[in-house]
Amino acid sequence: MNLDVKVKLNEPLKLESIIKRTAQHYGRMLETFRPFAKGGELNERNLTTQFLIEIKNSHPNAIICQEFHIPEYSSKKDSAFVDAVVITNDTVLFIEAKRNAAIMSNFDAINLDIKKLNSAALKKQFKAVCDVREFVLPQSAYGVVLADAWKKSLTDKWLTEYVNDTEVALKPNFQKIASFPDYSEDYDLLYGVFKLDLSD
Repeated sequence: MNLDVKVKLNEPLKLESIIKRTAQHYGRMLETFRPFAKGGELNERNLTTQFLIEIKNSHPNAIICQEFHIPEYSSKKDSAFVDAVVITNDTVLFIEAKRNAAIMSNFDAINLDIKKLNSAALKKQFKAVCDVREFVLPQSAYGVVLADAWKKSLTDKWLTEYVNDTEVALKPNFQKIASFPDYSEDYDLLYGVFKLDLSD
């Protein structure tokens, strides 16, 4: 899957290589230092932070913020925040991350994230912030979904069975993080990217 997102001046935001480096660096860290109990190494903030570090390494001038508030978004099962927003050249990424425990039995948590990223409330709030700050609205927008999986069966299910009910064109993919044979089959980074429309 080619995830080269074309931005201003033909400078590609190479998401595939950024995701690969995120998985590699996180795997190396966990092989040296595990901050949590077995099977609970990664949470949404850790995953988002690792991903944002890799974006900043490859795009030092990128604008990055975490927890972008959507005051008009309401869901009993979800928060009114997007985990992170990245702006580089003429492209904006809205990023949501989920931990393994949130998606073990099904992908409802990811579906909720996709609905949020694709919501009219997010589009309205982002445009309002750009307008108030006199910031030119980026020409391209993408939703990025990240999650970790401790079982090969979950990765396989993500690749073969995942269907979102928002009808966005998201193709599930994964990148191996590490192997911990003492208590997991494989440790993978699941991801998907889809285009968003910011126009009225």
